[in-house]
Amino acid sequence: MKISLAAALSVGIVLSDACAVHALSSSTPMHIQNLQGCFRVSYRFIEDGKHDYDIKDALEWITLREQSGAYVIQHYGLFGAEIIQHFNETWSLLSDGRWQQDVGPSRYTCVSEVRMGQLHCSSPGAPKPIRDRGREDYDLLNR
Repeated sequence: MKISLAAALSVGIVLSDACAVHALSSSTPMHIQNLQGCFRVSYRFIEDGKHDYDIKDALEWITLREQSGAYVIQHYGLFGAEIIQHFNETWSLLSDGRWQQDVGPSRYTCVSEVRMGQLHCSSPGAPKPIRDRGREDYDLLNR
């Protein structure tokens, strides 16, 4: 979903405030709190030499809110005057102390412990990413 800067501003998204870290309850784990904010990011997609590419020096805005005992994380790309809704994650603490991460819309789910502030899990057989929806040389991805 693309949102023009003018539309974003008209619904109350002000970039100077959008990247600010918003207060969460004191019980929100630090590894969750640290996911929100604005970040300068680079992505490197290495595959087969034919479909490889880089996205360098991009801005990513990540919002975080608590909802029904879970944490909903929304990723946005900031490209000039354009804000692009990228993907979302829902993190839920399970009764055994592990975390479940649902990446959407309808991308994949994984379950793992958090080690060194990071979730380490895999999701074999995940649907191909949205960026590859037009490709026909594969159907599933092992994440």
